[in-house]
Amino acid sequence: MLNSADRELEASLCTVLHSVHGTKQFWFKRKGDVDCMIRQFGSPTFCCTFSCPEYESLDILEYLRKINDVPD
Repeated sequence: MLNSADRELEASLCTVLHSVHGTKQFWFKRKGDVDCMIRQFGSPTFCCTFSCPEYESLDILEYLRKINDVPD
């Protein structure tokens, strides 16, 4: 059985872990955010996610070097 100190520790850990990607607390908070948006704006009709391999694209690497003043 948990005593009050253990409960405070658990609450503190949950608060800290909600910002750590991949944890249960992180995804619980994100799901809550999405649920609130759905309640406010309605169900999404289209959702699309893109990912870019920025370190494998020569064009993007060249651009990143240019804006960060990194010599070739």
